[in-house]
This record gives sequence, C-alpha cells and structure tokens, in this order.
Amino acid sequence: MLYFIAVWLVLLPVCYLIGVGCLNGLQADRFRQASDRQIAALWLGVVMLSVVLLATSIVLPLSLGVGAAIAASLVGVALLSKLTRIEVKSAWRSLTRWQWGTVLAVAVMVAATALEPVTWLDSGLYHFSLIRWLNRYGIVPGLALLFSNLGFNSSWFALAAPLNPEAIAEQVSAVTNGFAVLLLSLSGLLGLRQCVRGQPRLSDRFLVLLCGSLLLLSIGSGPLSDIRVSPSPDLPALYLTGITVWSLLVSAQPEPIADAVDTADTAVDATDTAASSLAGRSAVVPLILATGAVTVKLTTLPLLLVVGVFFAVTQRPLRLHSLLMGAIIVSGLLAPLLLAGILTSGCPLYPSSVLCLDLPWSLSIADAQEVAKDTHAWTSWYGPAPAGVHPWLWPIWRWLNERTTNKLMVIAALISLAATGYIVWVRLKSRSAALHGALWGMAVGWAGTGFIALLSPFLRFAVTYLLLPILLALAIYTGRAPKWQQWQRLASRRLVPLATCFLAMLLTLRHTWNAPSRWLLPDPMPQPDVVLEQVNDVVYWSPREENTVCWTADLPCAFEVKPDVQMRLPAQGLQGGYMRRPD
Repeated sequence: MLYFIAVWLVLLPVCYLIGVGCLNGLQADRFRQASDRQIAALWLGVVMLSVVLLATSIVLPLSLGVGAAIAASLVGVALLSKLTRIEVKSAWRSLTRWQWGTVLAVAVMVAATALEPVTWLDSGLYHFSLIRWLNRYGIVPGLALLFSNLGFNSSWFALAAPLNPEAIAEQVSAVTNGFAVLLLSLSGLLGLRQCVRGQPRLSDRFLVLLCGSLLLLSIGSGPLSDIRVSPSPDLPALYLTGITVWSLLVSAQPEPIADAVDTADTAVDATDTAASSLAGRSAVVPLILATGAVTVKLTTLPLLLVVGVFFAVTQRPLRLHSLLMGAIIVSGLLAPLLLAGILTSGCPLYPSSVLCLDLPWSLSIADAQEVAKDTHAWTSWYGPAPAGVHPWLWPIWRWLNERTTNKLMVIAALISLAATGYIVWVRLKSRSAALHGALWGMAVGWAGTGFIALLSPFLRFAVTYLLLPILLALAIYTGRAPKWQQWQRLASRRLVPLATCFLAMLLTLRHTWNAPSRWLLPDPMPQPDVVLEQVNDVVYWSPREENTVCWTADLPCAFEVKPDVQMRLPAQGLQGGYMRRPD
C-alpha cells in the first residue's frame, strides 16, 4: 500500500505540472476556474506523459530511470513558461492543510481497495507480459507472431512499465489503475467543492454524477471491480471518455460562466454565438483528451470522431490554420500508437486488419483477419443460425441470453433513450446555450454505444457510453430543482469530508488487518506451472496446463507458436524481435 501511495504522490504533481504547461500553451480560456483548471491539468498530464512514454518505448526500454528522465524532461519543458511557473507557485501557496489531508486520505482509501491480488484473466494472459516487455526491451518487432495478444499496444502499458520494476513487478501491476481511480476521486471532490461554493454549472453537476457513478461501478460491479485491481486499459478508457465529455461541457458553456438552464427556461440566442466564438481554443483540451483515450484503447474511437467534429464546428470564424493545428495535434498523439502497431504486428490499428502492411515481421493476412474476427466480429462467435432463424436474430438472441450484464446493457440503452428525449425537450423549450455541450455529450454516448454494439458488445467497453445521456439528463434536471440544490449543498458540506476520512480508515483496516505485509506491497500474482518449448530458434515458456495463462512466467511466454516463426535478429536476442520465415 505504501508503494502505491508513494508513487501516486509523485505522479500527481508531475502530471499537474505537465498539464498546466499544456493549458498555458493552448491558451484554453474556458478553463480559468481553479477546479476546472486543476482537473484538466491532471488528466492532460497523464495523457501527455503516457503518449511520450509510448513514443520513447520505440527506441528505448522503459526502465524506471528512463521513465523518470522522461517525466523530468516534460516537467522542465512546462516550467520554461513564466505563466506556468507563476500559476504553480500560486497554487502551491494556496494549498491548505485540510486540502493536503484530503488528498492523502483519498490516496489511502484508494490504495486500501487496490491491495487484493490481480485476478483479471486478461492481465495474466497478456497485460502483465506486455508491461514487462516494455520495461525490459521497449517495442519489439514481430511480437504478435509470438502470441497475437502481444500486439495490443496501449499508452497505458507504457505508463505502467517504469512503475513496475522487475524486483516487485509481480505485486504492483495495479499501480496505474489505482492512480486512475485516485484521479477520478479527486476530480469528483473538486466538482463537489464547486457545487458547494456557489451556483453549480451543468459541467460541475455532471462531473459529480459521472465520478460517483463510475466509482460505484468500479467497486461494486464484478468485471469492473476485477479490472480496477489490474493493469487493464479498459478502466482508464472508461474514465477518460467521461472526463473528455466533461471538458467538452466546460468548453461549450457560454461566457460569462453561467448555466442558463439553472435559473430560467428562457435564454437569448445571442449567447449561442458568444459561446461558439470563445470555445474554439478551449476545444483543443477535449481533442487532446479524446486522442489520448484512443491511444489507451481503440474502443474510444467514436469519442475522438465526435470531439473532432465539435472542434471543427467551434472554430468560428472557420480558419484553415485552426483545423490544421487540430489535425497536427491528433496525428502527433496517434503517431506512436500507429508506429508501435506497425512494429509489433504490421497493422497500425491492430487488432483491426485495416491498413495492414506486408513486412517480414507482419502477421499473415489470414492470421490478422482471424484475430480481427475473434476480437470484434461478435456475430460470428455463435456459429451459423439454425434453419428458419434470421442470421442476425440468432447472434442477438444468443448474446442477450449469455449473461445478465447483457440484459442490463439493453435496459441501460432504453433508459438512455428516454434521457435523450428529455435533453432534447429541455433544449427545445429553453433554447439555452448552456445545453450545447449536453447535445455533444449525448452524441458521444450514442456514437460509442452503436460502435460497441456493432463490434464487441461487452459492458466493460460500453458502460460510460451508456451512462452519458442518463447522467447529462440528471445533471440538467438537478439544476432545475431548487430543493435538490439545497440538499446537495447541505450533504456536501457536512457529510463528504467526514465520510472520506472514515472510509479511508475503515478500508485500510479491512484490507490489512489479517495481512500486515500489505502495508508495503500487495500480494503477488499467481505463479504458473510452465515448460520450456522451442520452434525453430524461438525458445519460449508455455503454461503446462491448457486452461492456465502466463501470469508471472518469465519472458518470452506464449502458447502455440506457428512453425514459420523465427528470430528476426538472433544476435540481439529477444530485443531483435521475430519474423516469418521466408518461403
């Protein structure tokens, strides 16, 4: 536990400094308010640090020293700005003992819930192995030839690699997902503080509802609870999707900052023009966050699509150089992911077989198509439809009856549909410029839901998309109900601070009472029983039993290497990578 807390207390100021530098460089005018600026800075810092680490892994292994050097370099660049130095100095002086104590209490609380052993199967299958590859060797050409899942690149794995030193890696692989939970918790508290201090805006109420919902699901839901205590990129992808929509709401709200729907149902149309003209530069923030989310997990592509359109629409008057700047930002942030995909599998958008290249270390076309079918062609997973049954109805029926969470997804989609109707009704009735962002957030929700439904309908991919229209509708409704506002302020002032400290103590005792060793480090991951196998000159470890995975087995670990795979540069060992044997 102490290791997690120590790492997070270092990462927090590092990410904040990098993020403040980004905000000052972008001149994001809408993020002037202290709480908005702090939240945006933290998440921007995480995105930038992760992407730069992924880019670095193409040329260097991501050891602890390399990771520290990259973080220090980014902080140094941020501090070159005089505005950044002044802002950071002012923020440091304004911190109170109570605020320090709150951050520490939340860190302790989150760390206490992350002490269980990692049990998420995908982490044993390939997450942990990929982190170790990045830590020891960086990006390795042809790694997907060894095992197809090792071609799944993510900037989240790059962030984790330096934080998983070899000596304790088996015990601390959940450190990054714990950090994501910490960031979401602090974001929710900052939003709650804003709700308490004055008239909360739509973005403030949405943020509190978003963070509360995702935290409850992360703790209470079976799959998400397991993912929370793992290095899986699924969790940060869900969180970043929600935070990006929050930043979109902040960017879209009119100036002066006010939520017209909170005070009246009528608003002048003139505010629409003002909102659009002032949102242009600030729209870069959600654009960066959305692109960063894609580097974490490709399931967030609909988020980037909608935010990209939002960015283009807000550039008024429309200027070519503004659109070009946006394109450069997106391309620059995506470049490391695309290049890593080309190196590990030959496919820039792996596991998609689109745009795959024919390189010596590439997967064969048949293998790439098979991986794509296994990951996102879900209608083929249930076999051919029986005679007399429509070919589309058969997989839908099988999927619906496969697990309870699938039925919950359908129910959530129906509730989201009703919430969408409410948002549209309020927008038509009030004509409030403050609701522009809600319409865009709703578009993100439905674009993402449709994307996941078509490709891979799992709750862990779709939960934030499904929640977005519901949470936006609730945020609008609570702004129109004075009694709710009064109760919200009372509960926030008197209950939340005490509850935070109480939960921190309770959870710490619960998870460490019978295991005092957890005060320093969590329990290690399972140790598999492996045997040494060889194909051509490729020597690798393989689980002895069929239903077991690699977990903490030494590198390289695989299951069944094809007979045409060989070492790419044998003199360089594992770092030289793998290739297909020429015909």
